[in-house]
Amino acid sequence: MRLERAGADTVAELVDQLVHRKLRAERWDTDRREWVRDPKSKTKARKRSKEAEGLLKSNFVSATVDGKKVGEMPARYMTGRQLVRLLDDIVDRPAPVTANRVHALIKQMFEWAAAKDIVPASPMAGIERPGGEEQARNRKLSEDEIKVFWSKVDSAEMAEPTRLALKLLLVTAQRRGELTFAKWSHFDIDRKLWTIPVELLKSSHARKEKPQPHVVPLSPLALDPLRKLKELTGAGTYVLPARADKKRDRSLSRAVRENETHFDIEHFTPHDLRRTAASFMTKLKVPRLHVEKVLNHSTGDIAEVYDRHDYLPEKQEALEKWAAHLKEIIAGTAQKAVPIERAA
Repeated sequence: MRLERAGADTVAELVDQLVHRKLRAERWDTDRREWVRDPKSKTKARKRSKEAEGLLKSNFVSATVDGKKVGEMPARYMTGRQLVRLLDDIVDRPAPVTANRVHALIKQMFEWAAAKDIVPASPMAGIERPGGEEQARNRKLSEDEIKVFWSKVDSAEMAEPTRLALKLLLVTAQRRGELTFAKWSHFDIDRKLWTIPVELLKSSHARKEKPQPHVVPLSPLALDPLRKLKELTGAGTYVLPARADKKRDRSLSRAVRENETHFDIEHFTPHDLRRTAASFMTKLKVPRLHVEKVLNHSTGDIAEVYDRHDYLPEKQEALEKWAAHLKEIIAGTAQKAVPIERAA
């Protein structure tokens, strides 16, 4: 019987329990010898539980503290001081936002374990978020920076699928996680559509009463890197290499961070590419509502409840308009606005 007793020995076992019982609302089936969905569970399965599992395993279970691998340490003997050092190490990478996410998951894990009498008490009590208050980013790339990014990404020290994925993020304006966990079955290249399933959407969308997949029209500029990706990884399930496993969602950020000197422009993240695309669509006079639909943002008004239009034509027009302008930026033919001098 797997992990049925109270008091899991190691941190790795405790994380395994949390992921299956709490995040996925599963139970261990002794006959089938596997975890299965528990229809009687009062816990609602967490959306994007794989992402949470990946954060815990790569930043917590695989970490080292006091010269020991955390995953192999007895969970009931971990101290608050050890956890503070571990979280501070993540902040110092620097990855303060990741540190906050890991803090929240570890806190949830130990509180759940204490409630189940797996550990005597949570060592996370009183430990504040290590990354501090998170400020909303406003970084977007200028036309000159876009041109540099597009040309230099081809010679950056990263895998070819990663290069193509970063280009796709800029062209499609979608979220990093929606692409890094995408499967080839989500794409219909012939119909020029990318359907992002509910389980990959941001949790605020997935929690809606009747959540719908997000359909993204693919412009010709998006189809080019996608077809190249198909040649490279099309034999597998995932669009990006399966070898990255649970770390896929962070591999794009790491690739950009490790090539900052190569790009030689102000620091940016993969999410800033999405913000850049959205900002330029607005600048190109695409109606704000249509940009929100491309981004799959919730407008939060009552009209959204009654408006059942899928906005597919509007999303297609917006993305094609952005792609056309992006091609001009890359080619160096985009016209920049010239300030008009007023007569004295």
